[in-house]
Amino acid sequence: MKPIFIFMALGLVAVIGFGVGLKVGRKHGASTPVSVSFARKTLLTSNAPPATEAANDAGITGRHTTLAEIERALLELSERPRLLEIVKRVDPADIPLVMAMLEKLEPVVRNAIRTELLAVWAQTDALAALEFAEAITDPIVRRQALLGVLRGWLGHDQRGALNWVRRLPQDQLRFEATEVLFSTLAGDQPELMLEFLEAIPRGAFSFNDYGRMFAAWAAKAPAAAAARAAAISNWMQRQEAYAGIARQWVRTDLAAALAWARSLPNEYDRQSVLRQMIGHWAAADPPSAAEFSLAMAATESRDFFLEQVASAWAKSDANAAIAWVQQLPESVQLRILQQVAPQWVQTDPQAAAAFGLSLPEGTTQNNYLNQIASSWARQNPKAAIEWAAQLPEGDAQFSALNGIATGWAGTSPQEAANYVAALPPGKTQDSAALNVLFLWQSTDPAAASSWVTQFPEGDLRQKAMQSLVSSWARLDPAAAGKFLGDLPSGNSRDSAIQNYIEQIANQSPESAAPLVGSIADEDQRYNSAEKVARFYRRNDETAAAKWIHSLDLATEKKNRLIKAE
Repeated sequence: MKPIFIFMALGLVAVIGFGVGLKVGRKHGASTPVSVSFARKTLLTSNAPPATEAANDAGITGRHTTLAEIERALLELSERPRLLEIVKRVDPADIPLVMAMLEKLEPVVRNAIRTELLAVWAQTDALAALEFAEAITDPIVRRQALLGVLRGWLGHDQRGALNWVRRLPQDQLRFEATEVLFSTLAGDQPELMLEFLEAIPRGAFSFNDYGRMFAAWAAKAPAAAAARAAAISNWMQRQEAYAGIARQWVRTDLAAALAWARSLPNEYDRQSVLRQMIGHWAAADPPSAAEFSLAMAATESRDFFLEQVASAWAKSDANAAIAWVQQLPESVQLRILQQVAPQWVQTDPQAAAAFGLSLPEGTTQNNYLNQIASSWARQNPKAAIEWAAQLPEGDAQFSALNGIATGWAGTSPQEAANYVAALPPGKTQDSAALNVLFLWQSTDPAAASSWVTQFPEGDLRQKAMQSLVSSWARLDPAAAGKFLGDLPSGNSRDSAIQNYIEQIANQSPESAAPLVGSIADEDQRYNSAEKVARFYRRNDETAAAKWIHSLDLATEKKNRLIKAE
């Protein structure tokens, strides 16, 4: 028998099987409640063109792919793009037969091609495509298939497709279907997409959806988008729409976007839109943005604009930005200089440091010097150290040295650790060590642990162990537990074990349990055992009881642990 007749015979069997499968799938509840009955009603009441006309509009014209061509393409899976192209030209009447042919493919390939084929099918018979997709039992594959149906449906009957999405329950399918609508309609048919958003109940969408939709609209017709947004009565929806327009328009036509923003009659709307634009405006034309911001009334809103201008300006011309900031009113000057300090350090670290030393002594100066030193150490730690060494002992030097340790640890934690180890013992060294450890433990806890174990027993080692283990237990509890098990006994080890137990007792009590018995202090051992036992009993009461009896605790305390709720 020739291959084509074999496939036609198989296809006939598949059609019968497909019909049975629909009944079986619905009988056993394999489908999600996507409401095929509603879809049927929607198709009957929508303004969709006839199937033939829809197929022509969708570009399904010319010679259809024959079943023999599809059969050959299936045998040449190395040419998957060609296979997809052939499938897209299949005669809609042959789609059930082709679906049967796909069953012999690997699942990943089959699902990808089936989704494309469903999109083709939905352009001429959305209801049949929808019923087929709903009969798929795998929930993830079914969801992707339904999204394929939606993509094809939107090419044939947009309102019918929108009505279907609107009636979906608020689940993952609804979320992904809405994303399909955005990608398909927001830029080309924004009014239709807006109609969809306005028709669904509040809580079924995010206000940010308005911003996304109007941003896509503004990419093609910003003036029209702005005019339509002005008609939105809901204040939050209008703000999101304006924000989306502003973010998009300012990138393509700054002058027109600013003219629109300044023309808004409502003061709050005007300020809100300009807030969205000021960063881009300041990057493109910092002097005019600066002039506008300075002309505003002295409010928190003006401070925000000044900060945005300084930040954007400093990225392109730090010296000019700093010169401008130094002419600002003293009430905002220092805060904005702190904001642009990293850029200032890159261009003139000595000047940035000198400004810090000119500030009145106190918290403000200390914070500023810490920030300057941290930025300086990231680019030139040797120069930063030489500068800090010349500072008189006191809070200013303490802040600077800690800033250097922090900044250097961000680029080279081992070198920063060596630097800290060479500092004189005392408050500054202890604080700098903890700053280095804080950054190092999140990137390489094993290397950080090797450094911490060199600390002598005492307050610093105890704090360092607690910090390290708390962080490490979140990243890799097994590795952290092994590290603790290998440590010599001592107060720092006991304290670290308690931190470890706090982190993992609820998720993995059986991992925390072996360490409890090694805690030297009996009261601390009992407290830790109590935390572990509470969760251990829930997972395995027998194993938990056996473990409790093995602990070096008074019998009364063991009984308490076993009987505790």
